Amino acid sequence: MRLVRALALLLLLAPAACGGEPEDPLARARAEAKKIAPDAALVEMSFSGFGFATGSGGLPDMTRPGLPQMALFNFYSRASGKGFRITADINRPPMPSEMAKAMEDRGYKDLRVEQQGEVPFTPFTLPLPDTIGDLNRAVAAATAAIGAECDGGDPQISTCRLPQEAELHMHWTGPKDAGTPVWTVSFGQNPTTYETVRRTIADGSYGAYTSGDAQSADLNAPPRAPLKEADVKVEPYFDAVWPAVIAAVQKQDPAYVPYAVSLVTYLSDVRQAGGKAMLAEAHIQFARVTPSLIWDEMEAHVGWREGAEDDAELFFSQPKRHMAPAEPMPVALNAGDLPAAEPALDALLAKFPDKYTEVITTWSKGCEDVLTFVVGLRMWRCGVDIQNQEHTDLVFLWLSRQGNPYWSSGRAPLATEYDQVAAGTPKDGWAWWTRVKHPAYWEYFLIDAANGRPDTGFCTNPNDGTNRIALRACGP
Repeated sequence: MRLVRALALLLLLAPAACGGEPEDPLARARAEAKKIAPDAALVEMSFSGFGFATGSGGLPDMTRPGLPQMALFNFYSRASGKGFRITADINRPPMPSEMAKAMEDRGYKDLRVEQQGEVPFTPFTLPLPDTIGDLNRAVAAATAAIGAECDGGDPQISTCRLPQEAELHMHWTGPKDAGTPVWTVSFGQNPTTYETVRRTIADGSYGAYTSGDAQSADLNAPPRAPLKEADVKVEPYFDAVWPAVIAAVQKQDPAYVPYAVSLVTYLSDVRQAGGKAMLAEAHIQFARVTPSLIWDEMEAHVGWREGAEDDAELFFSQPKRHMAPAEPMPVALNAGDLPAAEPALDALLAKFPDKYTEVITTWSKGCEDVLTFVVGLRMWRCGVDIQNQEHTDLVFLWLSRQGNPYWSSGRAPLATEYDQVAAGTPKDGWAWWTRVKHPAYWEYFLIDAANGRPDTGFCTNPNDGTNRIALRACGP
């Protein structure tokens, strides 16, 4: 089997088949990419369209692969956060001069640039090395690694050992890894399972690569499974909860990093604790950050068992998949960079008036009166949703960063008020904050998480998340 060498190697482009000299498609693609974005880096490439070799008499030989006829080069610009793709036709048979001229007149180019707005063609961002290895050797190594997996098929019709695609990008195994260039060679179908046969080969050494890739590569694939629940021995105070939860999460998957916090407490518990922020619940929002533009959002929930102030249960939401830049990736907070938070939390809780309560609305199935026009006749309609309003001293405290996207959670603030708080938080700064709901206005208090000093607070109209939020003077 003879395959063209990739990239230090010669791949024949269509114009060469029409009388020109063979050219290196990667060199041409890199030069074209620099015209679009000077910082553009090649982050992925693939070769496809192998087809079958030509046998005697010019007929396809279904037992041997042909040469790849298409090359895709994906580039990423870190400055703009955008990507683009360059497609090259390679190893095409010569065309009659009249046909070649007609195609050129219609705008055909053997090297084509494709762009698609905010979402790149590939999620990968780690640059491939300037020097790329040999496609021939990668495919040969992958073919040798198949072993007996393809046994049992009819050699005259089986595609199991025939390459379909060879793709190269940097595989990444964790936060301390700079990445490894790895070929993924896809063959035809396994004759028994009918699944595509694939092998991963390290570029350069051409040995089997078995370390995997911790990056998410498919936006449409199901997100990763939730992390496993755990028991946590920790008292209900944030400065104890924070390191315990971070350690428990990153022990299971070190790619998860925190970027927002929602805390729940009851003012009656705070009073009993002498003004300290004694938590009823803690919710920490995590993003799974890798060099891939695809990231998963996951929430860690902490709740304390009844009657045990140091016995908590840690459980997790189902991860939700996103893709930057259309869905911006949040900036994480390094776990050890957050100063002691309890002085700030205590100060925020002191802003709530004595005997403060809020009205919460719940719904339950029940019966309601039905209007009748007959004196003395009463009728009820049952099985309908009944609105119930209760007073509670449950209040919220949040930690968020200016510039981070809003997070989805049952304990998150309203999106409208989050945007207003973000506008008042110092650029790229983190703030602890809460709100006090007065009947005529809502009052917001912010404390800089880095230095513990109050940020400028503000007041708005009462806001249920559907009406338009507007700043107003504090006071009735």
